Amino acid sequence: MGPTAASKEQGNKTSILIVSVLLLCLFATASIQASTVRNSELNSAPQTAVGTNKLESVTQSKSSSYQGKTANNLVVVVDIDNPISALTKKEVIDIYMGRYKTFPDSRLVQAIDYPPGSSIKQLFYQLLVDRSERKINAYWSRLLFSGRAIPPKSTDSPEEVVSVLINNPNGLAYMPEHAVTSEMKIVYRL
Repeated sequence: MGPTAASKEQGNKTSILIVSVLLLCLFATASIQASTVRNSELNSAPQTAVGTNKLESVTQSKSSSYQGKTANNLVVVVDIDNPISALTKKEVIDIYMGRYKTFPDSRLVQAIDYPPGSSIKQLFYQLLVDRSERKINAYWSRLLFSGRAIPPKSTDSPEEVVSVLINNPNGLAYMPEHAVTSEMKIVYRL
């Protein structure tokens, strides 16, 4: 190979390397931007002057406006034999939004969801994270596509929620308070 062919080959390798680096930078930037958008979508708002966060304020006001839609408030429950006695709102959000796969005591958790389109499911997510079911579905589509999490187990009926919960000591479900049975324990009230 003459000096011209060698320099031409070196130039081609350099061009390929530069294009590869640019593509990697572009992909990394897009990934960081997408991650930032996903994280900001479901994180709570900054503290207000009175010390409560805006999401809780909105949720509380929404809660009072939804009071007439259900006979009782929604509660989050576990099997009566589950050692968990209480969960915080943040823990419930983290479990139902796929951030945690375990209870605070490190045991695996199986979050149980109502059927798609259920008024109880819509109310739960509205009260919990101030998002519509459509937005929750879009959120889960992104997480599933990225392989980062698995959504809560969806049931076919409200009756199946109860059945799955009482047959699974690691189950976690939400329901109207009036539907709680003696086989369940309330760990959070919305």
